[in-house]
Amino acid sequence: MTNHRRITQHRDWLGPELGLAQVSNWIIAITVIVFEVAIALNRAVMKCLRVRGQCPSHEAEWRRRGLLRGNEHEKKLGGSFIPGDSEVAHDLATTNGRTAMMYSGEVPWHRLGTRLDEPATANEAIEAAGLGYEVELTRLVTVNDIPVPDKLAVVREDSKAILGIVGNTYRPVQNRECFGFLDALVADGSLRYHTAGALGKGERVWMLAKLPEDIRVKNSDDITEKFLLLSNSHDGTSSLRVFFTPIRVVCANTLAIAERNGRGQGVVIVHKGDLSIKIQQAQEVLGLAKSFYDDVELRINRLASHYPSLRQLEEYFKLVYPDSPDGESTRTKNVRQELHRLFEEGIGHKMPAIRHTTWTALNAVTEYVDHYRSTRGKTSIERASNRLDSAWFGSGARLKERAWELALQMAI
Repeated sequence: MTNHRRITQHRDWLGPELGLAQVSNWIIAITVIVFEVAIALNRAVMKCLRVRGQCPSHEAEWRRRGLLRGNEHEKKLGGSFIPGDSEVAHDLATTNGRTAMMYSGEVPWHRLGTRLDEPATANEAIEAAGLGYEVELTRLVTVNDIPVPDKLAVVREDSKAILGIVGNTYRPVQNRECFGFLDALVADGSLRYHTAGALGKGERVWMLAKLPEDIRVKNSDDITEKFLLLSNSHDGTSSLRVFFTPIRVVCANTLAIAERNGRGQGVVIVHKGDLSIKIQQAQEVLGLAKSFYDDVELRINRLASHYPSLRQLEEYFKLVYPDSPDGESTRTKNVRQELHRLFEEGIGHKMPAIRHTTWTALNAVTEYVDHYRSTRGKTSIERASNRLDSAWFGSGARLKERAWELALQMAI
């Protein structure tokens, strides 16, 4: 019943003479209205909390009031808020009771998933990561069996879990199609997958594949491998994306390279129209990966040949982790101190060819984001899952993109 109807129904209570029963009814009616308004406000707040990455002006206030809290590591660093420094929880998905993720070789920094002795083919990765499921589109109806126009549910076929609600023009890209998409890039079938997995109920999947050849920084033992990182969603929240993702071998840090011309973002395929044509066009663009990595190698060597002064280094870390409008916080100060420590003592940073260079400064940031940055989560597995999601796709990836751009500017 709307407020208008309720007030109309009880308009006779407004007479000059009110009995005890009428007064009680009037109080009840007001209480119901206030209660419903409170529920509506709460839903609005919760909705904004769910999309709080789009509401930075509110997030700082929620953090100040204690509505958003970091984990214990964040509290030790001082507990103040840095915009974009927390992630919404994303648990790893499961398939038949098994964690939906695989990796090859040594245990990675996130320590998640099923281990394989060596990089996998597409079929091996699909099996080990539990990504063999498909999704289907199902029409929506109300509880009274009334069709919901222009909306479809994306349903996981094996578990019947609803992964998302999408428009009627949405076209799903199945997990096997994603692997086939990357496999087609290397004609001899030599593409191998180092990790793959799914988040939530299976609505978001990723796969990391290595390209041939490596980058040897200044002809030293500091090697960066060339990878393609594919991300796809089954809930309508994002397009299929393929990122060019260099990974430094000695520390397994992932570099996030996003040039202003968009090349670092790789390829984006929207879930609409004729996907086969779009995938064919995208493969032509991805064929430029070799020239892209050739350019990246030149830039990395430029960073590794530049030796910043102490003042430049301090300014660089300050631009990467800027002060809040209220001034320098304890947390910001501690983070910058940690970046200075990693610049000196980070993994592989004492190699003579790169020591005390801008390349080392950049890797201090990537090591911090991938290994030390505070992450929300109740358990160690949940925190590791969220850190992986952040470092590859979320605020951690954006932080590394900014660090890359600033490093190039400093090395001019």
